[in-house]
Amino acid sequence: LSAVAIVAHSFMRRHAAAVAASADPSRHSVHGSTVFSLPSELALSLLNSLVLGSSAIFVTGVKGPAQSVGNMYYSLWLSFLLSIRITVACLEQMFNVDDEEELMREQANPGPTIMACGAANIEREGANPSMRFKVPDYHDAAKKQIVAKVDNTPYESMADTDSFREDEDTATVNTINPNERPRRLRRWGSLAVFSSVCAASAWDAGQNEADGVTTAQRFMFILPLAVASTCYVIFVMCLSDIAYIFVDDFRIGGAVAIIIFLSWLSNIVVTMHAHTSFAVNSIGEIKFANLYYFSWASIIVAGLQMKTYTTKRLGVKPKSLVLVMWFAIVKVSFVMFGGGLHIWLNIANTCKMRNGEWQNEPLSFCNRTAFSVIVGTTGTVIAFLVMVVRAIRQVTRTQLYVEMILSGTFVLVFGLAAAVITSIGGPGQSVGDLYYSTWLSFLVSIGVCISCYDELLRDNYMRNKNTSKRAPMMIEIPETCTSTCSTSTTPTTSFRRMD
Repeated sequence: LSAVAIVAHSFMRRHAAAVAASADPSRHSVHGSTVFSLPSELALSLLNSLVLGSSAIFVTGVKGPAQSVGNMYYSLWLSFLLSIRITVACLEQMFNVDDEEELMREQANPGPTIMACGAANIEREGANPSMRFKVPDYHDAAKKQIVAKVDNTPYESMADTDSFREDEDTATVNTINPNERPRRLRRWGSLAVFSSVCAASAWDAGQNEADGVTTAQRFMFILPLAVASTCYVIFVMCLSDIAYIFVDDFRIGGAVAIIIFLSWLSNIVVTMHAHTSFAVNSIGEIKFANLYYFSWASIIVAGLQMKTYTTKRLGVKPKSLVLVMWFAIVKVSFVMFGGGLHIWLNIANTCKMRNGEWQNEPLSFCNRTAFSVIVGTTGTVIAFLVMVVRAIRQVTRTQLYVEMILSGTFVLVFGLAAAVITSIGGPGQSVGDLYYSTWLSFLVSIGVCISCYDELLRDNYMRNKNTSKRAPMMIEIPETCTSTCSTSTTPTTSFRRMD
């Protein structure tokens, strides 16, 4: 099916190029070569998605040959997701959702405007050419602004430009941004597909449960199914220009995004920490890869979708990269805390000896689990405090040095935790929440340390640059002496120094 789509797509592109290069393109069927290819490609991608999706559910499900993670598991799901992406791209082109290319085309070849039509009418009627309407050249002003920024020279209209940008930022809170529509369309579609996979996986696992299905296991099926149904409806609404007005409204689309995120947050707690979970066992090891990975993918996409609505509603401007990475440490450390606590609650009774004393081995499974809980709690609290301080006050050099020291300490602590927790005999030896969160905390802390060092370098550069600009300039003004300055006949000149 993919080979047929590739051949058809290539042939139709060549045919369209030949028609465009012909002497009279209107005589050829341009409509058939461009428009007809989209429904054909959409049909092929939908058929391919159905084939790969059904095979992925059956082959990677319970008692399937690819139930465990491996080559067949990754190849099936990646092929399915790529087919879904092609399907969404075809829908975007059919319904003109992706407006970025159209905007670029309009900027390159601007169409006739009201003022341009007025000028054409004046020329045609033989009126005074001086009465023509003049279209303002915004590109020239933009070029001057860019040159002013590069040369660090003030431009006379920079104040007006800044005020215009502020008004524009304020206006975008209540207007529709065409660039957000395709992104939201893809996120709603991705969330619908991921939730559908979770519901199908939970149903598959429940059908093979010998002891009956518990309340928590029913919740793992019902909630993703409800979320998937809602997201499919919103996905279809995003394809319509009129219906997207309601999706873009925070009172409707934003409220639904927040409810879905909170729903998935509750479901992720049940899926990852319930005693009868289909996804993981009592010590956090993955039992059912489909339910585990797609549950995390669903809550991540739901969080990103909620963020687009809340930031637009609150008018929050993009923050620095360091603040985002501190927030990442907070989230990953909290997952590390939750994974370690989940294991600890299941093994706490086995960590005592017969006389009631704790095990004395320093690197025992119990001590390593307790160490993961302590490290996760410490990382969450400290990173959260740093993030709050950076968000509410202006960053100083002292704060940068403190953050660099803390991030460097986190690199050492999380590196030691990765060695202790994920090594042989540790609670994170097998792939699961604790394994991923420990290594991600280590990697993100390295990124924070490097980012703080880059900010210090930029601050030093700006300080040196400002100091060189404010350096005193030595000016020597010659002064011709009068007869009282010297008795010699040769005129002398003294210099007065001015800073």
